[in-house]
Amino acid sequence: MESLFYRSLGLELSGPRTQRTTIAVIDHYPQSQRLVLRDLVTPEVGSDDPDQAIKVGMEALAHDQRHYTGCAVHAPLSLPPALEAKKKILSSSQVAKNPEVKWMDEMWKKIKDRPGPFVPYLHRPAEVWLRYKAVERFGDVMSFATTGAALAARMQYLQHQLPGPLNEVFPRAVLKRLAESLGIRNFVHKKYSDLEHGITAREEFLIQLGMKMPQLFLYDKDVEKMILGVNFFNAFLCALMQHLIYRGEFEDRPKGYPSAATWIYIPRIHTNWDKVF
Repeated sequence: MESLFYRSLGLELSGPRTQRTTIAVIDHYPQSQRLVLRDLVTPEVGSDDPDQAIKVGMEALAHDQRHYTGCAVHAPLSLPPALEAKKKILSSSQVAKNPEVKWMDEMWKKIKDRPGPFVPYLHRPAEVWLRYKAVERFGDVMSFATTGAALAARMQYLQHQLPGPLNEVFPRAVLKRLAESLGIRNFVHKKYSDLEHGITAREEFLIQLGMKMPQLFLYDKDVEKMILGVNFFNAFLCALMQHLIYRGEFEDRPKGYPSAATWIYIPRIHTNWDKVF
């Protein structure tokens, strides 16, 4: 007998002192072809132990493994290849032989307007692909050279305590591809996290989403949260991306991509919406 629903989670992780971490919960009802944003949870708020609060909150939401598809996370799930040596001291020649480092070197050689060489303790293959090889060239993808290091440290501590599978995602890329697939204007993905225009962009996307995707149900209280807070909006995009992963609607790894390297999941350019529901 078919399960009544399948649950996908999205985790927007913040630094431990800001307490803006948000978990989005999306339930899929395949028999009625419906998606429901069940809740937006801020587990850290009011807790003396924010990390424990995230763990407990995630476990409670994913308690029934028969219905749980996994959690998409907006935070680095792996370290750059030179830092993944499990505390071994490696020579520069040993680092250079690493499949991820070799792949990034090959990508660098193929870039027309080359940046500085990729650094194996700052860059990861998935970020290189999103920034330089994806059709859209996502220049603001999180990296260790910018904002990723602190979140990666926290995620390294948390991830083995959280119910898996965990999948890394990039919300802006998720938003851009969903918006293009649904015919929503570019203003939305360009400005959705902007201090001046973000509220307008998020509101427009959610209104258009409701019109173009009637199979998705959003509570008014959660729509208001997502319009007013980008952390709630990102968590929702993460959970929606986790559902797309579960349904097989994601960008495949490019040919030759290192098998052990983390992949950052984003939707296909042309999403098959019949398959989504």
